[in-house]
Amino acid sequence: MTGVSREVFPRLFAPSLNFPKITATYIHKVATRLHNYDKGLPQRFENALVEFVKNTHSHIATLNYDKLLYNSFIDNDIFNGYDGVLVDGMLSHGFSSAALERKYNRRFGYYLHLHGSPLFINQHENVFKTFHAHNLLLT
Repeated sequence: MTGVSREVFPRLFAPSLNFPKITATYIHKVATRLHNYDKGLPQRFENALVEFVKNTHSHIATLNYDKLLYNSFIDNDIFNGYDGVLVDGMLSHGFSSAALERKYNRRFGYYLHLHGSPLFINQHENVFKTFHAHNLLLT
């Protein structure tokens, strides 16, 4: 805000200083609650979403490895290596940006994890993948 200072509008600035922390706390709580949710997607919603993604190859971005979407996409063959509808760049040896290149007329969409929980774990030279997210719980 050009020309506006804390001295002129102190009550405006004071609460806004807490906004990043409050927002981060809210996002963390929502992500944790969704991650620990032990039910599936409503079947009607899941069917419509799966059909939409398969027809459009739309990109999907989540704030974490959303196990509701992730498990549904595995079960419905949306994730299937390079033959899948969506690709996330993970290979058996870890993440590779080269794995996101669309070659050989492939038109997959991208599944982006903007804040990851540990579905993929690197231990030394090995990468371990939990194929079903229901094995993971945040505490």
